Amino acid sequence: MASADELFSRERLVGYDPELLGASAALVVGAGALGQNTAQNLALAGLGEIRIIDRDTFEEHNRTRSPAYPLPEERDLYGMEKARAVALKLRRIMTAPRPTMRYAHEWVQGLGDGAFEGASVVVSCVDSPLARAYLSDKSRQRGLPFVEGGFEGANVTLTSFPGVKGEEAWTTPCWRCSHQDIRGTFSCRFYAARAEAAGVIPAMQNAAAVLAGLQAEAAILSLHPDSPTTREARAFDLNIRTGQSRIVMLSKDPRCPGAHHSHESDPEPLRATADSTAGQLLEELTERLGETARVIFERRVFAGLVWRAPCTRCRRQADVRAPEWRWRISPRCDECGGDFPLVLGDTAAAPILYRELTPRSNPEVLATSCQQIGLPPLSLVRASGVEGVTTLFQLAGSLQEIYQAGETI
Repeated sequence: MASADELFSRERLVGYDPELLGASAALVVGAGALGQNTAQNLALAGLGEIRIIDRDTFEEHNRTRSPAYPLPEERDLYGMEKARAVALKLRRIMTAPRPTMRYAHEWVQGLGDGAFEGASVVVSCVDSPLARAYLSDKSRQRGLPFVEGGFEGANVTLTSFPGVKGEEAWTTPCWRCSHQDIRGTFSCRFYAARAEAAGVIPAMQNAAAVLAGLQAEAAILSLHPDSPTTREARAFDLNIRTGQSRIVMLSKDPRCPGAHHSHESDPEPLRATADSTAGQLLEELTERLGETARVIFERRVFAGLVWRAPCTRCRRQADVRAPEWRWRISPRCDECGGDFPLVLGDTAAAPILYRELTPRSNPEVLATSCQQIGLPPLSLVRASGVEGVTTLFQLAGSLQEIYQAGETI
């Protein structure tokens, strides 16, 4: 077997630090054409840990642009869930000395802050503007580099943002500075259906492969602190057929609704877990703060709790009991194709939405688990007392509760 020096000899010649890459973790959100090609490049480049998140499953039309599409004889082994199949197939080609592959068949918002725990760079390979905005905000709050790309036919666009903290977090542009209209669905499948109906040209494998190479390179460079491009926020456009390209240096929009701050201190660990009730969480926070506590949900990432809301199709009241982002995916009752049951006998039109919780909140809400109200394991919890000073806490938990291990089969 080749030594590490022999295995990565060419990488060292082009300026990669294999030891640094081997100690890094890349969070790849989206396992479609772009996500697969990007994760494949990172696996071969020697990233020590790769995490793959995707809620969708493979369909037949994915075969022409999916290097990790399960062959007929592999389907019993890998299944057809994108995150699982891609993770298990790519784990076989990882070149890091001690490789770790993790995956989750879930919306990234459903995994909460814990999905980013220990990550070194965040790579967005999703279509949804809402999901991109979420990833941009979470990356900035944690001071992580953020790389994202998109395409239409032969045209590809790569944008990359440095990992910054403190004053730089405020002054450096983020993805949302140039994408303030983030209306749209979180689901790639629903987004693809809308795009097809609107006549949008879908991705082709060659474009996905080219953009994935650019995306992987940007992610790798972001992990090298001496790289001259790591402190710049910029976009790169390329037509892979004509070769025409341009680089745009991005600027901060002072009216940007996104996160332009980073967590300046480590959160205080809690005993409460995702299985604890909201009431139990508030009891511990009150004990820790020494005064009556309130939990504050982040508005910018749609973390508020929707208890009930009118179905957007039939207008009858749906029993949601889920985070706001979850309702936005499909704001319909189960009789109209959504996921939420109707409230029998209730025709009220006004939604019931909580932006914060206190010990005096609805007793039904306080009896609900933290997981259900949008606080899975390792979630960051912003809480304050009557004085209004906000403290950052973290629910107990582990990565093993968030991700499944992508071990070689």
